[in-house]
Amino acid sequence: MKQKRGRLGQQKILVVVAVILVLLLVGVAVWKMRPPTNHSGVTPSSSGVTSTNDTSTHAGPEHDTTPSPTTLPPNPSHPQSSTLGKPDGQILSSRTAPMATNEESTCVSEIGASCYIQATMNGKVVVLSATKTITSSEQGVILDWPVNKLTPGSWVVQAVATLNGQKAMSDPWTLTVTK
Repeated sequence: MKQKRGRLGQQKILVVVAVILVLLLVGVAVWKMRPPTNHSGVTPSSSGVTSTNDTSTHAGPEHDTTPSPTTLPPNPSHPQSSTLGKPDGQILSSRTAPMATNEESTCVSEIGASCYIQATMNGKVVVLSATKTITSSEQGVILDWPVNKLTPGSWVVQAVATLNGQKAMSDPWTLTVTK
């Protein structure tokens, strides 16, 4: 009788382990079948444009002629009293680039923030991309820019975000531009 109970107990344990394994396999299968996500958190619009063609002065450096996005009302999710955090995202696809290439950067920041990409070398600042505003349906924006705006050499490239009169810059990325 004791042997039957021992075997029944072992069988119950095996059944429980088998059920747990089946549930894990089903969970993994469901997870694998989910639609792919955009890992950068950026959802580009179908037209590729996320800001307007307003040509008023841009919040970037004085020599910048990039069109500015439409002025947005203050962002309730980012009150004037809070500090704008530094933007994040994939700023460079490569640490070395020939002048004949184009780069695609992402800027992930607060909803309502405007982002652009700039490069600096020996105190010279060059704005590389147009300014785009992060809308409520996005977590960031894609910023395309030609490397040929830069001269050969080592440049520090950063995303710049502005919101409610505040300006924040991403961590610096070093880009070596070749001919």
